[in-house]
Amino acid sequence: MRAGVSKGIRKVDRLTFDAPFSPGLAELPVRMQAERAVSGMLLALWRYIHFLVLAIVVCLAIGVVVLASIEKRYQAEAVVQLDFSAQSIASGVQERSRGVLVEAGPMIQSEARIIRSRPMARQVVETLGLADDPAYADAPPALVYRIGAAAEAVGRMLRPTSVPETPAREPSAAEQRQDRIARAVDQVLMRLSVTNDNRSYLISIIYAAPDPVQAARIANAFAEEYLRRRQQDGADAASRVSEWLASRVRNTTAALRQAEAEIDAFRTETGLLEPGRPDGNGDSENVPQQRLRALSQQLNAATLARINEERRLARVQDLIAAGTIPSASDVPGLPLFSLLLDRESTARRELSEASARFGSRHPDVRQAQAGLAEIRGRLQAEVARAVTIISGELATARRLEEDLQRRLDAQQVAMVAGKQRETELRNMLANAQSLRDRLGVLVQNSETAAAAAQRASSVASLVAAADPPRGPEAPKPLVVMALALLAGLSAGTGIAVLLDRRDSGLLTGDDVRRALDTRCLGMLPDRPSRTAPAPERAAFDEAVYAICASTHLFGPSRECRVVLVTSSVPGEGKSMLCREMARTLTEAGKRVMFIGNATATDLAGAEPAGASPAETVPGLAVSASRLVVLDRRRSFRQRADINGQGGFGTLIEDARRHFDVIILEGEPVMLVADSLVLGHVADNIVHVTRWASTKRRIVAAALRRMQEHAVQPDGVVLTRVDLRRHAHLRVLDQCSFYTQQPRFFERLLLRDEAAAAAPARDSPR
Repeated sequence: MRAGVSKGIRKVDRLTFDAPFSPGLAELPVRMQAERAVSGMLLALWRYIHFLVLAIVVCLAIGVVVLASIEKRYQAEAVVQLDFSAQSIASGVQERSRGVLVEAGPMIQSEARIIRSRPMARQVVETLGLADDPAYADAPPALVYRIGAAAEAVGRMLRPTSVPETPAREPSAAEQRQDRIARAVDQVLMRLSVTNDNRSYLISIIYAAPDPVQAARIANAFAEEYLRRRQQDGADAASRVSEWLASRVRNTTAALRQAEAEIDAFRTETGLLEPGRPDGNGDSENVPQQRLRALSQQLNAATLARINEERRLARVQDLIAAGTIPSASDVPGLPLFSLLLDRESTARRELSEASARFGSRHPDVRQAQAGLAEIRGRLQAEVARAVTIISGELATARRLEEDLQRRLDAQQVAMVAGKQRETELRNMLANAQSLRDRLGVLVQNSETAAAAAQRASSVASLVAAADPPRGPEAPKPLVVMALALLAGLSAGTGIAVLLDRRDSGLLTGDDVRRALDTRCLGMLPDRPSRTAPAPERAAFDEAVYAICASTHLFGPSRECRVVLVTSSVPGEGKSMLCREMARTLTEAGKRVMFIGNATATDLAGAEPAGASPAETVPGLAVSASRLVVLDRRRSFRQRADINGQGGFGTLIEDARRHFDVIILEGEPVMLVADSLVLGHVADNIVHVTRWASTKRRIVAAALRRMQEHAVQPDGVVLTRVDLRRHAHLRVLDQCSFYTQQPRFFERLLLRDEAAAAAPARDSPR
């Protein structure tokens, strides 16, 4: 089996990443595969450009029809703004008191859903009287109701006939009215759109209707109904909260008054005005405790004063006992004592100076000594007086200390007795203070509720009323036509690609190489009729001549060549190709034997040539001409051994000595095994397939079958090529030039006619 054909039909592993775009691109890099795929798609579009244009034209026509038939819709938009600075009355007071923060996004979405609710739409329908409008009330029901009605009808049809059906009750006028309102509500909700932006506090109410004025009127009706309900809900909530707050204020005020009356009675009974106040350490103290603390401080000061007096008295007495005069600091509060100390110091200095100057016996010295003695006597008297004073102050300090100690002990006894009453008073005062705080909060909430009730109308406002639009929102001609153009391009491209990728047979030589991995020996157009123009007949003869040349039948070798012509299935044009090859070879001067299903009349026009008796093949009844035709008509035993004694192979070997070319017409490969046997005695094998008719997989299966039996075809010939259809393929091969250059064949024919007429004119009459 040839590797090319097996490669083209092998299964590709879809999980590998090196799989090519198509079987014919296996040896190409990825970039070249992509370029080849793109170029192939563009070529397919060019080949089937008429389908692409037709699809675009059809889609554009459909777009025009849609624009002409579809109902125009006008959209009117009303914008409502929410103000969350004024919270709702019921939740605003509680949220402020608790410090709760509510997100605005979910609240806006909730308000939008309320606007688009069915009760809101029903109220709008009743307000505007849309139930009496045939465009709304008489419109067909929604799809859900249609499905339900259809299911009910099917159930009635499948219901057994034996079960008696209950006669349908005629609906009342009220029921008919409710049904018309329900249909109108369905129609309104179908055309209503409520949108909101999470980044703003705006809600857009959009309504679409065939009439611009009606669209604006219904959009404004939804906005006004929402604002009315919002204001009504706010007013109701404000009244409920105000009543609740008023009752709480009254109850709290009564409780506070009762608590204050109990406090006054307790103070009158106990004589305790205030409980203890907290000190710096966090403890509380009352007036007795403050008095106790003051007495303790005074007692400490008195004790300290007594100790100081005792120490001073002891010091003075020690100085007197030692014969030393105390200093002024030891005896405070005696100005004369300080003055005498100064004089005594001055007298001693003067005595010292006089003694040094005059001597101890001088009168001035004696006078100074007398003055010093007088001063010292007075100092001793003052010291004695100071001792008396200090002793008196010490006695006073002791008496004060004893008095403060008695008072402190009495105060401690009184405090122990009043501690329980103080606790009761403190609890009563705390309860009264909590009632005052609660009353203040309730009063503040009541004021807030009153302010919110006044602002209830400003929670939502209509910032932009809907105006009748000038132009329709839908349909948009540019969008519809653009979509139609895009649909046409897509449909045309898809049709072109599918037509190009379909297995419509082999169309060009490139198809033969890519699909079968073999060469194309030639392309044979349809056989022209006798009335066809001469260039067409000349192009046909040239195609047959090219096929003979591609099989090397005009080579310099003098050996006889056996050519087997096969096909995949019947009706491929195999017999016609054999006849035309035999005629062309005969006209070229070759001695040809054609063994097939044709007769001599089918080969009319072949030029006969004389043959000697020695050229006659025994047993084959060969005539003395250049062309010998044997009609098999299945006379040979197809299952006989062709290489046996007297077999068909022996006859072919005998005929090789007398002919240049032997053409064998084989049977269809997929039906009969005749070609699989004859292929071993043929020098050239030509496989014939009909152009744009036989499926590629059928041809590939036939070639694979021959290769499995060691029969290798030289190539494939495409027969019955439609030159006009082939021209639409936009490819370059021999058939393309047959239609592009018809004058070339005309000039050749004129040249041949002129060459044939020249000897006739030159010959003597």
